[in-house]
Amino acid sequence: MCWASTRPALAALPACRPVSRGVGRDGPQEGMAQMARPREGRRWHFRQRAASGAFSLLLPEMPLSLLLLAVLLAGLARAEDAIPHRVISLDYCADAHLVAVAAPGQIAALSAEADAPYAWTAGRYQQIARLPRRAEEILRLHPDLAVTTAGAADVARLLEKIGVPVVRLGYLAQIPDSLDALRRLGERLGRREAAARVITHTRRRMAALAARAGHPDHHLPAIYLTPSGVTTGSGTYLDVLMRLAGLENVLARRGIAGWYRLRLEDYPRLEDVAVVVTSFFETRRGHREGWRVSTHPLARRWLARRRIVRVPARLWGCAGFYAVAAAEHIRAALETTDRPGRSAVSAGRGTGG
Repeated sequence: MCWASTRPALAALPACRPVSRGVGRDGPQEGMAQMARPREGRRWHFRQRAASGAFSLLLPEMPLSLLLLAVLLAGLARAEDAIPHRVISLDYCADAHLVAVAAPGQIAALSAEADAPYAWTAGRYQQIARLPRRAEEILRLHPDLAVTTAGAADVARLLEKIGVPVVRLGYLAQIPDSLDALRRLGERLGRREAAARVITHTRRRMAALAARAGHPDHHLPAIYLTPSGVTTGSGTYLDVLMRLAGLENVLARRGIAGWYRLRLEDYPRLEDVAVVVTSFFETRRGHREGWRVSTHPLARRWLARRRIVRVPARLWGCAGFYAVAAAEHIRAALETTDRPGRSAVSAGRGTGG
């Protein structure tokens, strides 16, 4: 079977041999040698190799400058074709980065977690579909790119096996990781300027908070507290955000690093705490063991004597660029109230927004 090609391909599959009819006395080998020389009425033919079914193209000689130009044009064409138009997100943190950078209509679906109370997109972007949980339903969306941070690994591998490219933004430990993820995602989506605007705006907000946090009246001793007693020492993105808000993390001052779980016996040793930043109380789902510490009478009495600042979980569900809003929220709350708060359990109810 013979084929005549009109495509300026430079890297076709190499499994067949080009021949020229009526050229050369010694058969195809002589014909291949003579094909490099211009010949009036010469025709290009491509013979299919039965074993592989592949085709190949032999180009005539051309000046190096023209060859390089052809390579450049082919590369530009591939880059243009590579811009995705049906992007899906696989986890709630990737959702936020995708909606911040993508063009209108470029997103086919946000993740199944997009409306979780800890997701930045919760209750927003309702015009965008949510990702189905069944693989065959995901494929019906015809995605041409998937985006994930460090979650949905099984789904990501499945999509790659069937030919859908996946952008892995990686685990976001700190806000600078998120800004780098925005930059890389912007490049992949053909939205560099949009990503740059979000990055610049985030850095300006962080700088403004840092300037205000340097005021000597700030640095109130504080801790972070979730319903199960999980808190933070130094080195986490929540610790950074608390300091940007003008708080001093008591646990970090005492040498505790990373995540930590408060025990009942820890409360009497925290009498110097003035502010308790609570979060994730609106995400309660009936796990009674996880709620034991914060509902204990000792914890309630301790909390009742302190100022409570409630931060909706969706503001800092991951170390995303958008978590700067949590520090702004804390700063605004401290500036508008100066009275001790209620128990964190009662204060946390109904704060899903």
